[in-house]
Amino acid sequence: MSTTNNNVAADNTDGPLFILEADDAALDQDTRNVMNSRITDGTRDGYERCLVKVMLWAFDDMEQYGDKILTPSTVEKMKAAHLRDKERRTQAGRPSKKRDYIREECKTMLKAISKRDESTIPIRLENLNFDLISRFLATLKRVARGMKDNNGRKVVVRLKLSSYEAYCSALSHLFTECGKDRESTCPGFFGELSKYKKGARRLAAKERRELGLRITEGKKPLPLKAYRRLAEILFNSEKKEYVQAHTFLVLDWNMISRSESVIE
Repeated sequence: MSTTNNNVAADNTDGPLFILEADDAALDQDTRNVMNSRITDGTRDGYERCLVKVMLWAFDDMEQYGDKILTPSTVEKMKAAHLRDKERRTQAGRPSKKRDYIREECKTMLKAISKRDESTIPIRLENLNFDLISRFLATLKRVARGMKDNNGRKVVVRLKLSSYEAYCSALSHLFTECGKDRESTCPGFFGELSKYKKGARRLAAKERRELGLRITEGKKPLPLKAYRRLAEILFNSEKKEYVQAHTFLVLDWNMISRSESVIE
């Protein structure tokens, strides 16, 4: 049974629940905190890093991409931060290549996004399309360490699928943060991105296979010999905490073995 009035409510399990008086601003801030907690801080930081790279890519080619993707106020803020970066010098007195100020400015704008105020949105979502973003995704490559082609030039390979998925997830997150429907704002955009990821995965695997590079992602599996040695060390130890560790290792190994992820 519960009773309520304007100030107090009772809960069957937790006892009296007091509703504190607060102004609208404090209540709105509490709502924002709740909504922001739907994803972890680490995931949010990862999304923001991806979006910052997209913004920098557009800013660095202002004539072709910047004016299409970035809002005028965003461009002005980035220009001011860019000038601050240009003023920086290394210890040797040479111009610094670091872009800390402009990156921080981009992060600040992304954190300040409010669904209720479109002027806080730094990117023109309605102008995003597959042709533009696919050009950015095509730049996501890295140099294969220690490898050169027949002309002595460094070999460049595509990134693995997880990298493309991170950027696509970051773009989807941006629409959510701005309160915009993806399909109505950019019809067909994310459908094309999904197709792009599939093609990029195949091409990346093909390139790595031809170059003799590792194709699979993630950490290397634990060999059976290493598992046996770890189990032996934990079993023979006199430390009490190793009893639980040994049990966990054996159970975990058996679960991994069932999925055939073990190297014999």
